[in-house]
Amino acid sequence: MKLTRRIALIGVLMPLSLCAADWDDCKQRKREALRLEQGLGKGKKVSGYSSGAAMKARRRELERWLRKNCRYYSNRLRDLERESM
Repeated sequence: MKLTRRIALIGVLMPLSLCAADWDDCKQRKREALRLEQGLGKGKKVSGYSSGAAMKARRRELERWLRKNCRYYSNRLRDLERESM
């Protein structure tokens, strides 16, 4: 019975650890999202993007990824956002 519980516990916890990202990945993507947000706010095209629509789509994609994979670091990411503004 104990072995079954352990296997069940591993089965539940394993996907959670595979989805989570480390701090460096989260920080890098948050910085890119902030850079895009600032560029869109100023009405200037950020280098590496063909248009404002491409920048907006990439920012949405980054924010979705951050929400999904970086919940553990949400406070640190908010602090990073405050520092950059």
